Amino acid sequence: MKLQLLIIFVISNSFTVMAADKECDQKQALDYLTKIGGLKMQTIQKYSGDIQKRNDFIVRLSGGGTLIGKKQYSEACAHYEKIINDFGLDISQSKAMSVAAINEFNDNADPSCTIKSIMMRSNSNSGKIAQLKGKVSQAKFDELNQSTNEVGQLMRTDLAKACEMTKKYEKIADKLLSGS
Repeated sequence: MKLQLLIIFVISNSFTVMAADKECDQKQALDYLTKIGGLKMQTIQKYSGDIQKRNDFIVRLSGGGTLIGKKQYSEACAHYEKIINDFGLDISQSKAMSVAAINEFNDNADPSCTIKSIMMRSNSNSGKIAQLKGKVSQAKFDELNQSTNEVGQLMRTDLAKACEMTKKYEKIADKLLSGS
């Protein structure tokens, strides 16, 4: 009797998972991407002593983005669920913004603070900072370089702060490049 119940349980859960996969849409796949992405650094640090496991996580995470790009949302969700299980992730611990929150921010943002403008400014800042290598102290260069990493993290969790920080370091880099 216990074996029959176990088989029924396994079969019924398989059908539930398959049904959930069919219902997975772009928003759900992107939410998985952002939530797991929000745990990326934490997961990499968790497996810092196991290079193979760490690299496997990074490679597999990018595979989900490829599936989203191909509009294979059900496959992407299944891919991310496997990553969550294989790496023991708790996405409820991720501080990453949901797609809905990102869209709401973007819809109400000043044009200079949309996601696109933050990314363009941040990329531009990276180029400016690279030009400052050897022209400013190593400590200043490291501070500026670290700011690009912080902006990258904030873009997952707090776009308003990411925008503020990008503008702040853009002014600093421009001032240093102009020599004033």
